[in-house]
Amino acid sequence: MARKRMIDPSIWTDVKIGNLTRDERLLFIGCFSNADDEGRLPGNPAFLRSVIFPYDDLSVEEVRRMRDRIASVCKNFIVYTVGEDEYIAFRKWREYQSVRYPQPSKYPAPPEQNGCDNPDEREAELLTQGCGNPDATLPQACVNDVSASRSRSSCLDQVSDEVEVEVKRSTQDEVDLPPDATPTERLILHEFKQIKGYPINVPTDLEHIRALAVDFPTVDLLEEAKKWRTNKLDKPLKPKSNPRLQFRNWVANAAKWQSERSERNGQGGRTSGSTRKTGKYDDLIIR
Repeated sequence: MARKRMIDPSIWTDVKIGNLTRDERLLFIGCFSNADDEGRLPGNPAFLRSVIFPYDDLSVEEVRRMRDRIASVCKNFIVYTVGEDEYIAFRKWREYQSVRYPQPSKYPAPPEQNGCDNPDEREAELLTQGCGNPDATLPQACVNDVSASRSRSSCLDQVSDEVEVEVKRSTQDEVDLPPDATPTERLILHEFKQIKGYPINVPTDLEHIRALAVDFPTVDLLEEAKKWRTNKLDKPLKPKSNPRLQFRNWVANAAKWQSERSERNGQGGRTSGSTRKTGKYDDLIIR
């Protein structure tokens, strides 16, 4: 059964999403809204029409055309057939949705691509494990796989090219990372690892990061992790510190500051000069 899902803000300005019609965008959002905990749902156009367009006068064939066009434009969205049944799956489901207690999907998995559903994870694996040092010359087989992986980039590519390079560089010395850890989560773990005295525990910290993503969906956790790490240079952790609670409080403050800024902008914008009021969080580290 589908649960509440998050809509990443980048969806509204994504170039590929912008190439879709308004009905196609609604269908795209409706699909991940009704997907199960592994990002899968029936792809039958009649089913899609019944759950996403129950009050609209659209034919089954119109929904089918919209579905297939989304699949041709957005590589994160795939339509596949098992037996006589059609299904839809999102390749980067875990990157955009955080599910605390995921239930196994009752729908069959989509065909794997080179043994890995997530192209970014496949590329990171090739560069950091299967192909050794990324500064060295890559074997042709690895080059081909990486090129194929890049050609299947997501419709909503949250991780920029700059961040992808940082993932490859900073995760070479990471071990025992779960296979479902996203590039962004790996970078946050890397930031934690650089903090003196931080008791890094990958499963615990990964669960902590995902809980924060659910509780504070508007906050850029990677950016806040970098700021918090810088803050710890001047205010290092103590033996009795609770670093995970500290970071949660840090993120909560960031969310409040973000909300207050939005409220001020909604009331006519930020005041300036001598008339500007001192905000509750103005005495914090510059953010």
